[in-house]
Amino acid sequence: MKTKLTPGNAILYACEFVISCLPFGFFFSAGLIQILQEMGIKLDLSERKILFIFIFILASITFIISRYKQYKRLEVWELTQTNLHRGNPANLSVDLSKVVRVIRGLPKSKYYNFWYGGKFRFKEQGVVEATYCCTLILKLEKNIYLPLYLFDYGKGDKIMQELANRLSDKIDNNYTFNQLEKKKLKRKFLNQIIEL
Repeated sequence: MKTKLTPGNAILYACEFVISCLPFGFFFSAGLIQILQEMGIKLDLSERKILFIFIFILASITFIISRYKQYKRLEVWELTQTNLHRGNPANLSVDLSKVVRVIRGLPKSKYYNFWYGGKFRFKEQGVVEATYCCTLILKLEKNIYLPLYLFDYGKGDKIMQELANRLSDKIDNNYTFNQLEKKKLKRKFLNQIIEL
């Protein structure tokens, strides 16, 4: 079972592309034109357009290659009979037999209700709540943790469900986080190995 690229992911990557490349191309070309003018090199309007297009194309190629490498390195997950792998080729492998406990959900910070509840509720509150409640934390040997949230990827929900089914005997629904776990197990570290 393996995650796949969905139309939603493709749209998100396209938005990242536009947000990253257009401003970079504009400001970099403007700065380069200014430097050339200070060096006594004058460019007419058509030459400036050509320079901007060239820089934009170069930035686009760089972004696409970099983003594709990131996708293959961090956003491809595969569940086999015995292991969970991240990356293509795999750069992280978790032997499911080494999982000693499965914890549902991330520890919430003391400011969680302030930012995402009551009068200060943001539009993304539902997404944030989902990551806090639906994350599966795989606790391995030697205080190694893998907070797993794959719902953003195609077939990621199926992998999460299959993991929950296979490791159902290790799920602890009443787990109490200690202070160090509360400090280290954050949303920004989802799908990454954490050592405490």
